[in-house]
Amino acid sequence: LTCSIVNVSIFSSLVPSLSYSHEGFCAAVEAWNTNNATTKIFAANNEMSLRHELSAFFGHLPASREWSQCQRNVTDSNGKVYCKPDAYLGGNYSDPYCSISQEEGCICGPVPESSLFPGYIESDKLFYGRGPLHLSWNYNYLEIAEVLGMDLCSRPDFVALEEAVGWASAFWSWTSIPASTGKTSAISVAEGSYGGTLNAIGGGLECQTEIYSSDYSDKVATRLDYYCNAASSLRIDKLLGMDGCENLQRLFDTCSTSGACPACRDFL
Repeated sequence: LTCSIVNVSIFSSLVPSLSYSHEGFCAAVEAWNTNNATTKIFAANNEMSLRHELSAFFGHLPASREWSQCQRNVTDSNGKVYCKPDAYLGGNYSDPYCSISQEEGCICGPVPESSLFPGYIESDKLFYGRGPLHLSWNYNYLEIAEVLGMDLCSRPDFVALEEAVGWASAFWSWTSIPASTGKTSAISVAEGSYGGTLNAIGGGLECQTEIYSSDYSDKVATRLDYYCNAASSLRIDKLLGMDGCENLQRLFDTCSTSGACPACRDFL
């Protein structure tokens, strides 16, 4: 049912990358649900609930891609990728997604500048966001590596380069990474909360207890617009709740009337 609701045409309009295909997505959903009986994805027991989950999921994908830490990259003759992080000026680079405070995680530390491509860093030394939902942090790479039974610590770029691995990382994030509330995105959707999914995906920055800075206000408004666009494409009766994410309802009310998230006007 998932891939009949999200058909090829809808998929192409919602997924902002030629790296991902409708066929690959459908195969990944089937593989994930076959191998992960306790954390199945898109397994709602009625069609409208399934449409709600698909809308929330696909609504996060374009925003995740736009906010990549490493959008500029080059590839050597052997296929190895090198990237230039934002504001990087050369020398040793401290990966902001390397946490040494976690008891378990891929080994990480300062990364030297590439001698082959000055101003760039070997991508496989970094644990920035990759895949449809931007898997990030060295400890998350280790966890999904153990789930998939493959080495992503030495080759984190597999999440970006191999479509099946990328989708699996997104499904794992959706069903396994909790927000500060202890709820995963999948649980939040089942409880009727879009805000809870945003809290699980980017809560520290995008669910702020104080009034948003203009930078994050714009980013969250863009994310809301993508969600509303996905909801319209998938013919949702009404949006999920904005609860579960501080100040999200206020921002939704503002951006949907001001034009900052125009796709949301249909749901006022």
